[in-house]
This record gives sequence, C-alpha cells and structure tokens, in this order.
Amino acid sequence: MTEPAVPAQLVVPELLQGQWSSLVILTFGAELGFFETSLLGQLSQVPLRVILADGEQLGAKLAEATTTGQRWRRANRTYVAGPIRHQRSAHAKVIMLAAERKGLLVVGSGNLGHDGYASPGELWSIFRYHDESPGHLSEFVAARSLIDGMAGRGLLDPPVVELLGDVWGTAPWIPATGVADTLIRHNLDQSLIDQLADKVTWPVHELVAYAPFHDPECAALAELITRFSPAKVTALVSKGTSVEPEHLNSVLSRVPTASTEVIAVEGHPTTYVHAKWVHLIGQDREALLSGSANLSRSALLHSAETGNIEVGLIREGATGGFTSLYEHLLRTPVADTGELGLRIQPSTEEEIGRPDHPVLLWSRLDGKALTLVFNHEVEAGVELSATIGGVVLEYASVQTDGTFVVLQLTAESAAVVAEGGAVEVRLGDDEDAASHAWPYQLAQLRGRLERAGRREHLARISQLPDTETELIELLHELEQSLIIDATTAWRVAKPTVPPPEADGEGVSISWDDLDWDRVRRDSRYTGYLSRGRGPGAAPSDIQLILAAISGRLGNLGVFPPTPDRDDDESDLAREGGTESADGAEEHEDELEDEQTRRTLSISTKGRMAWNRFIRRYAVATRDNKFVKEMGPLVTATNAAIFSVLLEQLSENDYADAHRIIEAQLAVWELLWGSPAGRDGVLELAADDERTEIAARLSKAEVQAAAMRAMVRIYDHDLDEALSHAIRDQVRHLIVDHDFSLDERLLQALDPQGSRTPTMLAVLTEIANTSSQQEQGDYVLSPLGLSRFAATWEVAEVRRTRAGQITTLKAGVLVIREHVPDLSSDDVRAALGRLAVARRLAGFDYSYLRIRFEGNGRDVGIWDEGGDDWKLLIQVGDEESDGVALDPPWPDWLFVLDELRDWADARRPTRVVA
Repeated sequence: MTEPAVPAQLVVPELLQGQWSSLVILTFGAELGFFETSLLGQLSQVPLRVILADGEQLGAKLAEATTTGQRWRRANRTYVAGPIRHQRSAHAKVIMLAAERKGLLVVGSGNLGHDGYASPGELWSIFRYHDESPGHLSEFVAARSLIDGMAGRGLLDPPVVELLGDVWGTAPWIPATGVADTLIRHNLDQSLIDQLADKVTWPVHELVAYAPFHDPECAALAELITRFSPAKVTALVSKGTSVEPEHLNSVLSRVPTASTEVIAVEGHPTTYVHAKWVHLIGQDREALLSGSANLSRSALLHSAETGNIEVGLIREGATGGFTSLYEHLLRTPVADTGELGLRIQPSTEEEIGRPDHPVLLWSRLDGKALTLVFNHEVEAGVELSATIGGVVLEYASVQTDGTFVVLQLTAESAAVVAEGGAVEVRLGDDEDAASHAWPYQLAQLRGRLERAGRREHLARISQLPDTETELIELLHELEQSLIIDATTAWRVAKPTVPPPEADGEGVSISWDDLDWDRVRRDSRYTGYLSRGRGPGAAPSDIQLILAAISGRLGNLGVFPPTPDRDDDESDLAREGGTESADGAEEHEDELEDEQTRRTLSISTKGRMAWNRFIRRYAVATRDNKFVKEMGPLVTATNAAIFSVLLEQLSENDYADAHRIIEAQLAVWELLWGSPAGRDGVLELAADDERTEIAARLSKAEVQAAAMRAMVRIYDHDLDEALSHAIRDQVRHLIVDHDFSLDERLLQALDPQGSRTPTMLAVLTEIANTSSQQEQGDYVLSPLGLSRFAATWEVAEVRRTRAGQITTLKAGVLVIREHVPDLSSDDVRAALGRLAVARRLAGFDYSYLRIRFEGNGRDVGIWDEGGDDWKLLIQVGDEESDGVALDPPWPDWLFVLDELRDWADARRPTRVVA
C-alpha cells in the first residue's frame, strides 16, 4: 500500500518500528549524532543498518568528528556509514526497511537528521510490501536498482558493496532486475525532466513548482516552461529559498499568466520548507514530481553522468488529486519578488575541496589485518604511522600494492581498532598530512545478522536493564514475541492491515474478523508450545523468556547478558555525541555516566509506554473470547511471564504502582480463578496441559512472586474498589488448592523463617480489611435489613469474673426496625456474624450484645469473659442460654491462624549473651 504524503504530519522516526532484517538509508547530509542518539535505539533489533551519504558531506562530518574528539565507535562496526563517491552531489533520499516477507520504503526530501526526519517542512511518500499483499514491489525494485546502479558505477566502497549482498539476501523477494511501471524514478540513466515528459503526454494548463534551491539563472524552471508550455505558472518560494529574483522574474515573464507566492507551514511559520515538487495540471489530469531534486540543472535536467544523483516519484491522477499537498501550507501572493530579500545562497551542495596530501579513502579490519586504501598509489617503503584515539598502532608487517596498504597488527592493536573509532594515518613526516577512516568491520556487522534469530533483550526480563533505551527495546521485543491482547493477535492474523484505532482503553476489534486458524499457525503462537520443535531447532522467543525467568538459559545454549558488556547501543542514554580522546578521562566519564544512569528514574514517556502495555494485558485477561481462543497453555504462559515482569517493574519503579497492581490482580484471577466464581486456567486445562502449565508456573516461581506482591501491595494507598478487589482475591488464594499457600511455599520464600510471621501478618491485615458499611451489611443483610436499620450505643455491663464483680463499657448494636418472624437461631447467627465482623475490624469480640428494639425486649448476648454463662438469647417470652456461639469464621482465617502458629514455632530464637 502507499500512504499519502502529508509533510505537516509525518515524523519519520515513528515509522521505523517493527521487526526487520536490514535498513538502508540514502541521504545527502548525515547527522550521525542524530542517528545514534535518536534512531539507533529503536533500530537495535535490525541486524544490518547501512547509511549511504554524499561522499563530500559525510567526509566533512567525519573530519569534523576527528578534530572535536568524537569517536563514533559504532560507525562501520555496528552500522555502516559509507560514502557515495559521486563527482557531483549524491542527493537521493531513501529509507528502506526489509525482512524476509515484508518491506517499508520511504522516499522524499529530508536528509538524515532532526530537521530532515522530524520537520513538517519535508515531503515523504510511503510504500509497504508483504508477500500476502505484494503491491508496490516495483517501487522496491526501483530503489534497489538505484543502489545497485551506484555500486556498479564504482561509487560505493567495496566492503559496502559486499555487505549490500547480505542486505538483499535478507529480502529475497526484491529481484535485482525486472522493473515494470513504477512510481519511483532515479536519474542514473535518464534525467528526471525527460522521464516526466515521457509520462505527461497531455496538454499542461498550469505549472506549480517549489524547491528551496534554484540554479543561479533559473534554467531548470525555464526548461520546465519550455518543455511543457503551460499557460499559467505559479512559482512558490519561501523565506529561505535560494533564488536570484531578477532571473526568476525574467523566466516568469515568458508565460502569459505567471505569479509568485510565498509559502509557510501552517502553525509552524518559522519552519524551513525543504520539500521539492513540480506539479503539472491539465484539463482532466494532473502529474506530480516530488522527491529529492531541487529546481537546478544538475538535479532536474541532467542524468547522473553529468549531474547529481536524484530520486523522485512521478504520480498521475485526476484533476484535484494532489490538493492535499497544499492543505497544510499558507500561500501568500507577492507582487514584487525583489522585496522578499531573496538571493542565491551558498549551497551546502557545492563540492568541498580535498587537501593536497594523500587521502585515506577507506579501511577495513579483518582479524589482525588492517587494509588501508588511498586515493593514489603509495610508494613502497614510505614511512607510515597509524593511531586510533591517541593510541599508536603497532604492526608486525606492512604490504604495499598500488593504492592498497595492508598492516598486520599486533593482537593488542587489533583489539583497539576492533573497539571502533577513526584510524588516523600519516605517510611520511608531514605532520599536517593526516587523513582518517573508520574501518569497515564486516565480521562484526555480519555477526549481528547471525545473531538476529534471537532477541537481544528478552534474556534480561528477569533482571530489567537500567537504561531507558534498553527498557524500550525490551518492550518492543515483547510486543513482537508475545500474543497478549487484541492488538498483537491482529498483527499476527493480518500483518498487512493496521489494527483499528485505540478507543482509550484498548483496541476495538471484532473477534469474528480474525482468522484464528491463521493465528495458531503462526510461529509466534507455536512458540508457546513445547511440542513440534525438533532437536537442534533454535529456541522460540517464548522458550528464551521462560529459560531466562527460570535461570536455565544455558540449557538452550544461550548465555545471559552481562550488565557491563560493551553492547553496540549500551550508552544511548548519554547526552551529547562526543567522547573524550583521553583514555583516563573517558573511563572516568563512563563510570560517572553509569552511576548517573542507574539513579535516574525512567522518564514519563517510558512509564507511559509500560503503563499502556500492562494495561492492555490486564484488559485482555478478562476477555473470555480471547482467553478461550488462545487456550489455557498460552494464557498461563503469558501470566507467568507477566508475573515476573510486573515484579521487576514494581521493584524498579518503572511503571505506575496502580497499573502494576491491577495487572497483578488480573494474573491471579486468570491463573487461580476469582471469588466471583471465575475458574482459573488450571481448572479449565486438560490433564496434559495442566501438567505443563504447573511446570511452567513452578519454574517461574509464580506463587512466590504473588506472595511478594501481596506484601508489597500493603504499603500502597489504593482506591476503595481496587483495595477491596485485592482483599477478596487474597482471601480466595489463601484457600485455593491450586495456589497452595502452605508451609512448603513459605519455607521456600523464607528458608530461615525470620520474615514469615511478618509476611503472614501483612496477609492477615489485607484479608481482614473491611469498611463499616461492609460490616453492617454482613451482619444485617441476612435479617432482611440494611445497615441504616441499626445504630451503636454504649452501655455499662456488670459481670462476675473470678468471683469479682466488674463493670465494663461495651458497644451495643441496637436494631430499631422490626424483624418479622425473629427466632433464637436468627439471633444466634447474627451474634456469630457480629463476632466475625468485629474481629476482622480489629475490635474486641469477647462481649457482644444485639438489642432488637423494633421487636420489643428481644436481645442476644455473648460474654466469654464472665463466670456464669456465655450465651443468652431472649425472643418474645422465650429465653435460652448456652456455652458456645460458633461464629462462621471464614476458611481463610483458619488457614492463616494455623500458618501463624507454625511460623511462630519455627521463628529463630534470639540468644542474648
């Protein structure tokens, strides 16, 4: 599918999401600082990442980096920053993401940088491909033909060309040849104006054109007018347009009707409009050329043989089909262009002169062999010195062959080069004749592709990373590995169709619209199953997660990541893009930076992302249709994973406590059922699944995590609804046979027994929680009364205890409404319920009295502190007494009482010397 190009709304980094195998960026200017700090984190899962930029512009940026101490250690080590060595400007702007079955292609006007990728002043067009919806394959083939064409003309460094072979190998659906009619056009063989003229064979009534750069004589605009003979021309300019007003007016004077308008982005008046387009309007047809080409000779009128390298899109449509192009623009006619103060500005597209001394073009590291390639032959025996980051490289031998020099480095020097950065080379004794290159490390780059079969951060789920970048990467990996809700199920069932828009709480999706058989065939679903994976098969993402949770990664042949590893994106959380050239200072900075990162809380953006993720999961667990379609094993596995994940998020304060507790409650209800009568998945599972589920829950220590969560919840102030829901669920879990709260679980949680009494006391407090309203309803509802039917009074009670008459003040529950057909059994039951309510509320329940004022003199009394009797009931003229009340103590209370007695008995005895 293709998406409309709306420059005021598109932010390119938002597109660069998902699971891909390769990325290729074509750009004129390349802000590597923006790429590393703003894009590289979200692209960490893409194995091959290739930036191809104009050679002069990239060379200038890298030269600047060497003078300012910027190491750019990742360049050509974990991503490629390669020059396009064209005689003119390599000006094409393309972003291509590809995988085995799908692709994303973005073509437009912006350079790699914040202004180019996140500004409303650019114009982009988006194309998508999937093997189930293979539209726009020709556009991807055209993009590949541009890249291969540059390689075939010798404009790319040989290591880059070699690596591009691996890129195409990740997307076998993109053939090297066979371009049919395509919207994407490049000018390697034919100028863009010629291609536009071949397409537009109908009379043109109006020409509307804009670009931020014109050639000094406005020759490109003049040629457009000559070629298409429009009756009307509208030249659009902005306050930053580079144009000579006198020449512009002269060209426009050749047209019967011509005008000039100043454009600005609505709502963003200071935005630099960097988009470029030529809009041809006929009687019933229109055509639009957009892309990278400015209104200049070298961009528009020449092929790459004598001009720039450009890429564009030529679209045709009915009249009015391109009105959206102008919807975000404010257009103001101007009578005199000269009054705008426009002039030809020094262009960044001019060639940058090279120094006179020998220039190192590129280098490559293969093991200990460092290959250096210069722009002309190097004399054998010339004195050569090489350094990196101030460290002098030592080599055992040197071999010279024309422009090639190969150094056999020592092991120590090879290790220094392998860490990344620019190699500085001097030939001879001229101190000013130094040149630099970032060695291509193809083994390192290809190693990323070899590791692409496993997620880089899933193994860290049991101990979350402490940088926000890595946390977000883990979140993305979980999104791509798990099927937790409607959205993830939709992406599996309909990978080429975006899911419906969110409605605030989640995504509104009709389950009938999903092909559940398609979901269950997908590798993301089968990854949950232990069956069907033969010996030697790579572990699924789910197996990797479960192994990480249980500490059994080694069983899969995978080793857990070390926190201090020098990962390719490990320092993305740092501000700025420079690194000290001094080794000691750099090490100190790294230590200080690491300490700072560990003390910083996750940002609001990161918290919101995790909040949304766990909220979506919690909502899905209560969707019976979703749970049924996924099946007990899948839903239980997700619950085990989220049990560990939620505990980690809570301990590190990476998400809101309220959201975490809601999700933990959802996990408990899903696994072990709820007091409202919902059956847990263990109850619903067949015998074979039940065994597997129990094993997974045991390995993930889900019961222990639930116990720790219950204790942690006690420290939070929750709203009444959530507090009561937690209390009810805790009461349910205490007696649930599948949850199994017993001595064995407590001993596993606390082998020494020192913390168990406190843990049980906290559980008791949570389970006991009840409001005055609940207490009243509990006591009175069985009598057909509301809590408003009774009040409390204080009365003095005389009783004999141990032969002594004592007086105490006691609360009396006075029921003022009449209770029909009141019996002694009703009174006894009400006293029993009152005993339970007062105990749970933390009040003394050794003396209880209920006076049924609405029934006359009816009363019920329980006194276990007196000598004469314990129970007295009077209903009408009948009076009865007894020695037992037998309150309806809840089962969970018996369990807690027994466990507290057991815990007290095993509590370590403190010996005082």
